[in-house]
Amino acid sequence: MIDGSLTDDRQARLRWAVANRCQSVHLVLDGLADGGNINACLRTAEGLGWLNVHIVGRSAQTNRSGRTDAGAAKWLQIKYWEKPQDCLAELIGLGLQLAGLSLAPDSRPIGELDFKQPSALILGNEHRGLSPEFAAASTAVHLPLAGLVQSYNVSVAAALAMKTVFDQRGSGHADLSPAEQKQLLADYGRRSKRPRRI
Repeated sequence: MIDGSLTDDRQARLRWAVANRCQSVHLVLDGLADGGNINACLRTAEGLGWLNVHIVGRSAQTNRSGRTDAGAAKWLQIKYWEKPQDCLAELIGLGLQLAGLSLAPDSRPIGELDFKQPSALILGNEHRGLSPEFAAASTAVHLPLAGLVQSYNVSVAAALAMKTVFDQRGSGHADLSPAEQKQLLADYGRRSKRPRRI
């Protein structure tokens, strides 16, 4: 149940968002250094209905930037990891297909992978790319490029990759059961009443 103190419009927006949430595809930000890039990725993830995000190599306290995530983090389930191997162990334990965005010569077009199965989309550091741990464990995928530049900005790459996954999953993107939706809706109702941190 949602708290009755929320307006009807707010309750309707929360129900709509919960009904469109995806929990079986995770976003992993592997060693991103720029807080603005992280926030941009979070904003896109929330906008496309993603729920689970893993941030490796940064703490919640250091995830600050002059560029806002527009409140996106409030609606995501974010886990912070100090080491790539710890995050990787959890993803493998969940049985997720691992897809790492990479410029490696043997990388495959992202559209060739089946993201209708539980998966993790992994983006690496702005300069170094994927950590060795994630690079070794994941299938390397790339986005199409038709120009002379060799790569996209990481937040743009994240947006394009997440939209590719979203489009491929189609009507199956939202995947919470009725019971899971009810639980998340109650949680969102509580979060709606909390003051936003600045």
